Amino acid sequence: MIIPDIYVNGGGVVVSYFEWVKNISHIRFGRVEKRFQEQKILDLVNLLDERTKTITDPELIGKIMHGADEEDLTFSGLEDAMRNAFNEILSVRKKIKKSFRECAYYLSLQKIRKFYTTDGFPKR
Repeated sequence: MIIPDIYVNGGGVVVSYFEWVKNISHIRFGRVEKRFQEQKILDLVNLLDERTKTITDPELIGKIMHGADEEDLTFSGLEDAMRNAFNEILSVRKKIKKSFRECAYYLSLQKIRKFYTTDGFPKR
């Protein structure tokens, strides 16, 4: 299987986009929901302890509660974007029976076409 260049290079574009969003928002990824997630995990551990009549080691709780860092979130977002893009390419490939590269270009052109109106200006 030959992976299309437009798809492979798209990974770098996705990560650059994440960095751009982070920079314009002046907030690092995960910061907004970090405490919320930590509390939810702690609630779950406490519920398990209560139901099993056990006490979870505080050191283990600390490891469990340590949420994803910026790198983890970036890789997760990248994986999601690349998986969705590949599935779109694969879906097109099943319909038009062309190479992965041709399907990636076909999909790209379809998305551009959908974005623009017939007069050549972006839809609003």
